[in-house]
Amino acid sequence: MLQFNISAILKARDIPHHTKFFEKLGFSPSTASAYKNGKTAALSLKNVEIICEALNCTPNDLLEFIPSARQQEKMPNHPLAALSRQNSTQQAIRLLNDLPFSKLQQAVEILKTI
Repeated sequence: MLQFNISAILKARDIPHHTKFFEKLGFSPSTASAYKNGKTAALSLKNVEIICEALNCTPNDLLEFIPSARQQEKMPNHPLAALSRQNSTQQAIRLLNDLPFSKLQQAVEILKTI
């Protein structure tokens, strides 16, 4: 199943007030709330472009593939599998939180080069 991954990107970008963020981009409060809560089934290409520009991401970043048990067995090498996030943002945050301070400083320097 494909679903929108917008809230995870907002968390990773440290944007605390998701609805206000979308309203500043020109979306109505109801649309902003739907995007924030992942309650939208479709996005127009215009809105995808607006969101991608604001979040410095690609349309692929906005989508997440969550395979069913049947899909996991049948499609391990399918291109959609590349959209399976499996909580990568939360894993990265946990890894950074567990690093000793000296290693954290090294990680920051490496990230600056990316």
